[in-house]
Amino acid sequence: MIAQVLTMKGLKQGDKCFICLPKSEEYLQGYLTCMETGIILVAVPKTADHEYLKKMIEIVTPNALLYDHGQCEHVVNALKELVPQVKHFHFDQLENIFTTELKQSKDTLEYCANTIEPTDLASIGFTSGTTGQPKALSATHGIFLTSLTLTVKNVELGPKLGQEVSLVGIPIQGAGSGMIMPTLLSGAALLIPKEFTADEFLRLIPLHQVT
Repeated sequence: MIAQVLTMKGLKQGDKCFICLPKSEEYLQGYLTCMETGIILVAVPKTADHEYLKKMIEIVTPNALLYDHGQCEHVVNALKELVPQVKHFHFDQLENIFTTELKQSKDTLEYCANTIEPTDLASIGFTSGTTGQPKALSATHGIFLTSLTLTVKNVELGPKLGQEVSLVGIPIQGAGSGMIMPTLLSGAALLIPKEFTADEFLRLIPLHQVT
């Protein structure tokens, strides 16, 4: 994972990282990195314009931006103007689970040893701003754990259901993120579609035997 890579580049527990990663497989790594290290995840929609970002940083000052070069260059340019001191990390230039360098590397990446408390902030999200100023919505690690426990219990997930395949029906950059940890910790497989459409769901369900 990229947790150790970002830590080596100077990010630390409690730092606020703006994440603009529209591709689900990239966002998943950013999400898990923040959960592991205690870095606070602040999701930035790829549609965010200069004015929206300005309103965001009036509430949250980022320490870093992790972004997709192909779809979020406008976010980089805006933040360079609004918050010049912010570190910028182009996802494709980092060693991650999809890069050839990491796959071929013989080095073993270590898990982060940070102690994370239930009261520590895990993420800060923002409303769309269509009905006024974007509003910040924060969640602590304790809230995530409570939600996780209830989900695993109510959906009856567990090791005995290790062959389960869960199809995420909502983008994980939003409400769909609630399916990530319960699915992975239950031992089931997490299936994230590239397109969140009915046709794509109907194609994937028989192909991967979604349960």
